[in-house]
Amino acid sequence: MNDSVRQMWIICGTHVRRVLVDRGTAIWLLALPLALIGVLGMSLQSLMSADFIPPKPYRVVVAESASGDHEALLRPLQALPRHLEVSTAPTPGEARDMVVQRQADAAVVVTGLVPETGELTVSLISAPGAVITEMMTSILDEVLLQIQANTAASTRAVRTEAHAEGAAGDGVPAWLQTDAFTYYAVGITSMFIMFAAHAVSVQAVRDRATDVYARLRALGVTPAAYMLGGSAASIVVSVLFASVMAVVSRLLFGVTWGHALSWLALTLTGATAAAGLSLAVMALFPKPEHVDGGGGAIFNILAFLGGSMTPLHVLPEWFRTSLAWLPNRAVLAGYLKASRGAEPAAVSGELTTLAAAAAVLFALGWLAWNVRGKEEA
Repeated sequence: MNDSVRQMWIICGTHVRRVLVDRGTAIWLLALPLALIGVLGMSLQSLMSADFIPPKPYRVVVAESASGDHEALLRPLQALPRHLEVSTAPTPGEARDMVVQRQADAAVVVTGLVPETGELTVSLISAPGAVITEMMTSILDEVLLQIQANTAASTRAVRTEAHAEGAAGDGVPAWLQTDAFTYYAVGITSMFIMFAAHAVSVQAVRDRATDVYARLRALGVTPAAYMLGGSAASIVVSVLFASVMAVVSRLLFGVTWGHALSWLALTLTGATAAAGLSLAVMALFPKPEHVDGGGGAIFNILAFLGGSMTPLHVLPEWFRTSLAWLPNRAVLAGYLKASRGAEPAAVSGELTTLAAAAAVLFALGWLAWNVRGKEEA
């Protein structure tokens, strides 16, 4: 038992060193991801900011008030024709109904000036988490500050929110509301964690195609020890990659990765799931010459489905929710939540998904290796 453990760690250390000293791997796993983050972050920053110009103006309805206080909001909102298509409704109830019935994307209700408190209260009615909610929040806050500056010193302008159940909207959850550099730092890291793990597997497959593995077997190394050593190396390389990406993206692009414990838990479980996936790919492509290309094809498909290539907030809601079980999607979602300060308990769902994926993938890989071990015995 002790010999097997020692052999496993020797194999692990050997694989890690081989990946780290290979210049091509360093360029592939560091220079390319950082270049992608920079290019995608700069080109899509305007799209993912709260004040981006939408493909067509959002429909906003302003409820009329008997006192005429809504006029103070109506004019500034109508001055943004590229962003908003503004209309009015006779009553607050009708304005809310228009949002619920999907005739409008958001409604603004002016309660009026409260003499006792000196507050002008404005309510925003919209779908929870929608892009229009974030946009209108910024716009209304700015407009209300201007109203406050132009009125008596004792008057305060206050905005409140009322989410309309069943209302139309993008359905964008709070953890997706981030800037482009943060999103793509997370997305590209989630994608290349799989490639980092697979870099070790490619080395292991090359050994099996030469006499290196045969010599190890002759020295008493079991297929299980070799598999576990390679998988441990995959995890180590993936964790090192994620750590370097977190530090460098912070320095170059100002990306905040958030809660340290959440990041560490997600990185460890994500790296383990990626190692299991790479092991399963080796079982799926038994010929060494197919492992590298086959793995790359599978990882690119998973990267698209997981949201690493196209921002999830511009995709349909069913696409975001139906594929949440993918391990790389769980890493992406967990990292984005952690970047907003989520503690480990808040990413427990993603951690559970990753742990389950790792268990299933390693079971498949273990079965394949046992079959090969019996054939080689």
